[in-house]
Amino acid sequence: MKSLFFWIPMTCGLLLAWVMLTGSLSLGSLTLGFMLSFGIVLMSTRLRPDRAYPRRISAMVRLFFIVLKDVYASNIEVIKLTLKARPNKQPVADFVNIPLHLRDPHAIALLACIINYVPGTVWSGLTENDYILHLHVFGLENEADWHRTVHERYEPLLMEIFE
Repeated sequence: MKSLFFWIPMTCGLLLAWVMLTGSLSLGSLTLGFMLSFGIVLMSTRLRPDRAYPRRISAMVRLFFIVLKDVYASNIEVIKLTLKARPNKQPVADFVNIPLHLRDPHAIALLACIINYVPGTVWSGLTENDYILHLHVFGLENEADWHRTVHERYEPLLMEIFE
């Protein structure tokens, strides 16, 4: 039953993308789109030995709105830093090392996406043996703020969803 949860929505999503790209609802186009979609989904399941089964929908919704708020606030901050920059006084950009408590590969992948969505931050790497996140931050003022952001805003919700 859990395998159906994965391939039915993926096949439908890929078929919808096929219809939007081709702009045709003919029987031949739908048949070809379904065969391609189903084939892609079957081939991609072998590439993912660990399947993710998100557990808490409410935590996913809370995380979505937290990320939305952070992206908006960071956009404003990056605009301010960019417009106020002067040749003799540039904004500080530096690296931050943050030890992670997350161990689930899907949660870590989603954290990487979240961090890269937020303007002014780039996921620079993760050490595999001790799970230390290397983060590049534009406009870094206080390294402890980023530790708090990751540990208090993102990690608990990601653990609630995936672990």
